[in-house]
Amino acid sequence: MLKRWGALACAMGAACVAIAANAQEPGRNMVLITSPAAEGSRQLCASKCVVHTPYVTTGAAAGFLMLFDQASATPAADGAVVPVLCIQVAATTSSGPPAPTTGMPFQNGALAVFSTTGCFTKTISATAYFSAVRQTF
Repeated sequence: MLKRWGALACAMGAACVAIAANAQEPGRNMVLITSPAAEGSRQLCASKCVVHTPYVTTGAAAGFLMLFDQASATPAADGAVVPVLCIQVAATTSSGPPAPTTGMPFQNGALAVFSTTGCFTKTISATAYFSAVRQTF
């Protein structure tokens, strides 16, 4: 149950909105992360966190929403990858995983990427809008 507002915290350049701190679990702040403009990747958190409701909205290009467990905001070079999650997304649509209510845990950080090639080959396309709620500890 969300009872009090948490502090706004965003150190990654994303547009952020304070969602709430869970009164029963102090220190577990939830923050909405969104893209400030069309982009190919968005760092959701730079350390241990839980990601809730990650979504991507595509432009004219179809592709794949990929999530990686990494602290760096810089994606690896295009090429072979093994994402934690990969979801196919049609052009000009929004899509995300049917996430469990507890969210998806990331040990090192979470990086979302929009790629125009399959789940194991990354070709970043800077045509996407990202949105997710992150919970930090």
